[in-house]
Amino acid sequence: MEALWYVLLAVVAVVFIAMHAFILPRIFLKVRFDSRAAGRGVRVVNETAGVSIVYEPEAAVRKYIYQYIVSERMDKKCLILRVNDDLKYIAYDVAVFNSQNKICKLMHVRDIISKQGYTDEVQLPRETAYVRLYLTEADGEKVCSSLKGKISGKSWLAFIICCAITEILTVFVSRLCFAQLFGGIYMESFVYSLESNLIASAICVAVVAINIIFMALYVRFKVINRGRKG
Repeated sequence: MEALWYVLLAVVAVVFIAMHAFILPRIFLKVRFDSRAAGRGVRVVNETAGVSIVYEPEAAVRKYIYQYIVSERMDKKCLILRVNDDLKYIAYDVAVFNSQNKICKLMHVRDIISKQGYTDEVQLPRETAYVRLYLTEADGEKVCSSLKGKISGKSWLAFIICCAITEILTVFVSRLCFAQLFGGIYMESFVYSLESNLIASAICVAVVAINIIFMALYVRFKVINRGRKG
């Protein structure tokens, strides 16, 4: 019988970790990105080896970037920027969308321009349908066009509620397991006394608060800014 309580305790730990590390974030913490920086397609160029689509970026960055081109050649897709001839260094974010209008990759590109007027090619995933460009820096000058993401308030609320339920159940089930394993003759007192329940409730509140703070930091630095990896 004792072995079953150890098994239950292990299951509770695994479920807790899985819910917080994988299941709940994937369900609720879906980041949506600002679409105001979407470029405007101006020309389709049919080439022998494939097709290129020429885009014009948002007006705020056109003094640095005149156009950007998504090319498809031999089943490979790439991005190249036509930039100001005087530009020597550029950094920009790229949100890559598939045919279902979902982001399939986020990229942060830093390019020391070796060919006047054009950046180096950036390889794109095969499923790329179009991209959105966000200029962040040009020759040391910061540009306010960075890739920004947000999570809806409803998703945050649902995530917090589900996490809280998971954490409360984890604390109380774990307490029962510890009582059965280590409580001995004081097992019932450990489980049912007012003091024990108040302590368990305080632990629940602390765990919920810590989790909310941790996940807020996680979203800020890992999820929303994940496109800033080089």
